[in-house]
Amino acid sequence: MFYRNYKICEVNAAVELAIENGISASDGVRHILTYTGDTGKTTAPLSNWSSLPAPDVAAYGQLGGVQ
Repeated sequence: MFYRNYKICEVNAAVELAIENGISASDGVRHILTYTGDTGKTTAPLSNWSSLPAPDVAAYGQLGGVQ
């Protein structure tokens, strides 16, 4: 939905910045799009945004008989 109001390069850059900062919520990406200027720095710290814990992918090794 961000592509409706922003250029593709802006959305891609915002998503990359969100990933770099461990942000997993679309509100965080919206924050970056809204408050990031040409400098690539946001006006508010991103550390306050919640993020999801790292996934536990250990169980995937057991799928298909691989152990």
